[in-house]
Amino acid sequence: IGIEPNAQAVNFARSKGLEVYEGKLEKFPELARDHNIHAATMLHVIEHLGDPLESLKIIHGGLHTGDRLVLETPNINCFSFKAAGYKHSLICEDHLFYFSEDSLEKILEKTGFKVIACGKRDFDQYNFGIRESLSRLGLMKRNSQNISSDAGVAAINAGTKNSAQEGNVLRLIKFSLRSVLNRLVILFGRLDYIWIIVEKL
Repeated sequence: IGIEPNAQAVNFARSKGLEVYEGKLEKFPELARDHNIHAATMLHVIEHLGDPLESLKIIHGGLHTGDRLVLETPNINCFSFKAAGYKHSLICEDHLFYFSEDSLEKILEKTGFKVIACGKRDFDQYNFGIRESLSRLGLMKRNSQNISSDAGVAAINAGTKNSAQEGNVLRLIKFSLRSVLNRLVILFGRLDYIWIIVEKL
């Protein structure tokens, strides 16, 4: 069950068979009561809200003791933001607020929630390209003129005999390199989003 203020988005969601109600967040306590809701999600929502604290209070008021809320939002302290000098596509006028793990925990605790779990993640974090992984590991600058590993593999391909076996070997090397780099990005926590699960006290 969802709440969405944009009528066009509501109609689209309904056309896909989803139960979405048109309205603002203030409608949540009524929906939670009428539909026996005990868990809520705000995935990439809180950064768009004009008053995050008041919005969290509304959600808190609609949940019962022990009910849970799951949030995800860009991490203002992520490596990508810092490496880009905070000139990053995720830093935009549509995002009114940014949170670190600490500030997100504090605003939730101030609202009356207890943190159950938190961590970092990213979209498709196991499939970053080689250039993106090298950038997130601090080994290559974004928009660098250096030849990326992807370009290097293409250059190697061009200089080798056109045989399926050699192509398969190069694809395997590239896939293995991508896998290792992806795991290093995750291991070092170089991910752009923070997620948190909280419980109403």
